[in-house]
Amino acid sequence: MKLFKKAIQWMNTLPKFKFLFLLALFLATNAFITQQILNFKQLSNHTEQNQQLIDFITTSGDQQILPLVEANKLESIPNKLINLLEYGLLQNISLYKPNGELINSSEKKLEQPTDIIIKVSELGLGDKSFGYLIYSFKQPTTNNYSENMWIYYPAIALWLFASVLFLLNKVPQNKTSSPIIKEAPRLSYKKELQQLLKRSQSKHSAKQLLIINADWESFNNQPRQPLISLLNKWTAHHKCHLVSFEKDLMILGLPETLNIELLKKVQILALCLNRLSIEPTMLIHSLEFGEEIYKHFFGVVESGLWLESKEELNAEQTSITVQKDIEIEVESYGFLHLQLIDALKAEDATYIERQSRFFLQ
Repeated sequence: MKLFKKAIQWMNTLPKFKFLFLLALFLATNAFITQQILNFKQLSNHTEQNQQLIDFITTSGDQQILPLVEANKLESIPNKLINLLEYGLLQNISLYKPNGELINSSEKKLEQPTDIIIKVSELGLGDKSFGYLIYSFKQPTTNNYSENMWIYYPAIALWLFASVLFLLNKVPQNKTSSPIIKEAPRLSYKKELQQLLKRSQSKHSAKQLLIINADWESFNNQPRQPLISLLNKWTAHHKCHLVSFEKDLMILGLPETLNIELLKKVQILALCLNRLSIEPTMLIHSLEFGEEIYKHFFGVVESGLWLESKEELNAEQTSITVQKDIEIEVESYGFLHLQLIDALKAEDATYIERQSRFFLQ
C-alpha cells in the first residue's frame, strides 16, 4: 500500500500531458512487442503445418505407388498421380525408373510464378529399388498477420481509461477478484489431428488393410473433435496408422494378420462410428486396389463388416456367422471371395460395448 501511495504521489507531481505521453509510449511499445511475438509464433506454426502436410503427401504417395510399381501395374499409376494432385501444395509429381527413365508424370497448371520445393523419394523394398518419385511443391505463402493490429485496441482502451481517471484526479479502487478454476481442457482438434498425422508419417508395416467407406460429408455439421479423438485413440491403442483418406474412402493399416481379436477391434471401431451417427461399410483384406474398384464394391454391398476370406481363421471359424457370401471379379486380379460377417459370440457383446465407451470418452 505504501508503494502504491508513493506511485500515486509521483504521478500527481508529473505534468498531466507528460504523464499521458509516457503512458502512451509504454503501452504502444508493449503492444508492438506482443504483436511481434504473436506474429513469430503464428508464422512458425504455419511453416510447421505446411512441412507436416508435405511429409504426409510424400508418405501417402510412396505407399500408393510402390505396390503398383512392384506389381508392374503401370496402367493404374496415372490415376494415382492425378489423385495426389488434389493436394493444393503439390504442383508436379513424376515417376522414374531406377535408370532415370521417366515412367509417368502429372502436373497442374501454374497460375502464377512461385518458388518450388523439390522432394525426391526412392521406391524400394530392402536392397531392391523400383524407381523414385519426384514431388514438386509450391512454396507455401505466408499469411499476412497484419490483422494482429487488434492487440493495440486494449492498449488504446487502457490509455483512454487512465486518461479519464488521471484528469478527474480519481484513484482507482483496488478490487480483488476470486480466482477462476478451469478444468484442464481436452486436446484441441488441431492437436488431435497433428498426432494422427504424425503417426501416419512414420514407417509402419501393415499386414492387413481396413477400408472404411462412409458418408463423411454428413458429419460436417457435427463437432469434429469426437471423431478425430476416436481415430487418434483407436489407432494409437492398436498400433495402427492412417494410410490414406481420399474422398469417402479411409484406409487404415493393421499391424496383425486376420484373427478373432482383430475382428473384435474393428467391431469396436464400427460401434463407435455408429454412436457418432456415421454408418460405415468396412472391408478387411491383405491386398490394395484402386479407388474405382473400392467404389464399385461399396456401391453394391450393404453396410457392415466384410472379410476378404475367413479361411485363415482355421479352428476359430465356428465363432463367426456369415450373413452373405459373394464373389466379385477384379480386373487384372481375378475373382475375389468376400463374406459379410455377423457379431462374434454373445459374450463378446459386453466387452465390445465397454471398449466403445472407453474410446468415446
